[in-house]
Amino acid sequence: MSRLRVGWDVRVVLTRVGTRFVDVEALAEVTGRAVHSQYEQPSDPDVFPTAQAFVVAPATVNSVDKAAHGISHPLAVALVREGPGAGVLP
Repeated sequence: MSRLRVGWDVRVVLTRVGTRFVDVEALAEVTGRAVHSQYEQPSDPDVFPTAQAFVVAPATVNSVDKAAHGISHPLAVALVREGPGAGVLP
């Protein structure tokens, strides 16, 4: 069953390279939310609510390695790294 049908508020965050492999506009249409792949400016409002769950797909070796070594770039990796501190497990 679609998570959207059961009331989950789904947000999509891609790496810059990941945007080449998916239809970003279709993802935005399905979720009803903008798809993000870059950091916002510090003065911009926070667009992400506190997550209850993460799905990392595909979890490439590069992304897992960056998260394990504390590298918070790109945005998708940074959000996964912040999750456990906020009580969210990926």
